[in-house]
Amino acid sequence: MSTASSPPQSVRLPEVMVSYSSQDRGRVMEFVRTLRASGVAVWIDQGGIDGAQRWSEEIVNAIEACRVVLLFISRPSMESANIGKEVALAWESGKQFLPVALEEAKIPKSMQYQLAGIQYVKYYEGDAQAKFESVLRALVRLGVRVSPYSMAVVSAGLGDREQALEWLSKALEERSGGLSRLGSEPRFQSLRSDPRFAEFSRREGVIVRFIEFMPLEEDRSWKPETVIPMDEIVGRLNAYRPLVELPPNALSETAKRFTFDDGIGEIGIIAPVSRPFCAS
Repeated sequence: MSTASSPPQSVRLPEVMVSYSSQDRGRVMEFVRTLRASGVAVWIDQGGIDGAQRWSEEIVNAIEACRVVLLFISRPSMESANIGKEVALAWESGKQFLPVALEEAKIPKSMQYQLAGIQYVKYYEGDAQAKFESVLRALVRLGVRVSPYSMAVVSAGLGDREQALEWLSKALEERSGGLSRLGSEPRFQSLRSDPRFAEFSRREGVIVRFIEFMPLEEDRSWKPETVIPMDEIVGRLNAYRPLVELPPNALSETAKRFTFDDGIGEIGIIAPVSRPFCAS
């Protein structure tokens, strides 16, 4: 039996179909590149569907195969008859919409029914990175697969420690892209005193560095109660598995280095508050 028509198991079919105006191509393609870097399988007609671009069978197939239609709203896109056809076909096929507004634009009557009650992401307002991350969260809620590592970063940035650690655990199971940045991602700072993060780092062979606080402000406006001192960090990690202090790599080294009692993993702690290493 021939299997020529069956896609390889390693190939992910696009879950998100992008509907946009060719006049917005630059902004949309940048957005799509970032989506793909976050592990989202995206289909996009890179010619756009305005003007003479025909509304091809390929586009119809993409709508039928996708899970979510990512609709970029702008004045040109809302004036496009072909985008109106896409919205109508996607709605008739039972697809979910995620509208992303690039600017203020009036929704034409031909699309108002299909888009009624759907919350938009106003990408043109506020912080672009925060808006992009809200799109990732919405895609997850709509059943689209996003890189677990990317979602761990997003969750950590929102202060959701438990969710971030759950996503990290999944990232390790799937060997998700981005794990090489486990020890350096600044948004994981709040996770690093958690024993579960230590386990992730051990499994990845990542050297993790902690710093209590770097009080460089001239007015010393930082507050001691916001600092987790080195002794507490060591205590939390010791509760997970005993630490053994390592000798410094150099006399000038500012970090105290530790490994676990089985020799796996390395932790470095810089303690400028509880154990200052230079004069004020």
